[in-house]
Amino acid sequence: MAAAVMNSSIPLTATAPPSSTNDVPPTEVDLTAHPTAQHLVSRCRDFFSQVEDLTPGHQLEAYLNKNYGPGNPIYEDLCNSTRQGLKEGWVANFELDGAKYRRSKILLPSAENRFFSITTVYMESEEEYSGQYHSHPYGEINCVVQIDKTAELKGMQGWQGAGWTSPGPGTHHYPEVRGGALIALFFLPAGRISYKAKPGDPQPASISSTYGHSQLKTGHPVRSAIHKQLNGRLVLRWVTTWESLL
Repeated sequence: MAAAVMNSSIPLTATAPPSSTNDVPPTEVDLTAHPTAQHLVSRCRDFFSQVEDLTPGHQLEAYLNKNYGPGNPIYEDLCNSTRQGLKEGWVANFELDGAKYRRSKILLPSAENRFFSITTVYMESEEEYSGQYHSHPYGEINCVVQIDKTAELKGMQGWQGAGWTSPGPGTHHYPEVRGGALIALFFLPAGRISYKAKPGDPQPASISSTYGHSQLKTGHPVRSAIHKQLNGRLVLRWVTTWESLL
């Protein structure tokens, strides 16, 4: 399922979507018009090739912060290209709550992307600020790109500066920022995100008191989404595996 190249960025003057629509229109960045975007996508695909068989969650978050954190060539390239894209106007250019909360899609899921989507969200606030409540049906991987060195993004495991967060499948939360401006460069398996969850809804077992990070047990069953192409179509299948420490 190849992703079509659509027309370029949405201007910053664009208004937020109607209340019934909680996500940015599925318009991709015109890669032919933005060499920096081409480089960003290339490095994202390098990253996808290395993590495509790993399951989002607290263990992956710890693994990424240990092995792909500040100083790692892929992480640094992702951050530098994203910051440059912000200056060029194609990163996070669709306003959701004024200039302080913006989002844009870079690419939709495709075989070249290992069926991850690529999205950018800009958030800016010195005080704690919350965005749209949402859930991650198949989990999420966030590359935290600091604009201000004091800025932090709140993940399921707490506040994170430069580095990564990775909410597991089925988790839901408010995206929160504090300490300045940052961009969440995030990757969604199959591009799946949902705005139906509500605060107070139960979280999945992966972050419950049984399997939370403070009482981690290895060897517990995890249902994982497997995406394959069948006769030219993207097919989703679920498998149950036994998760262990990376």
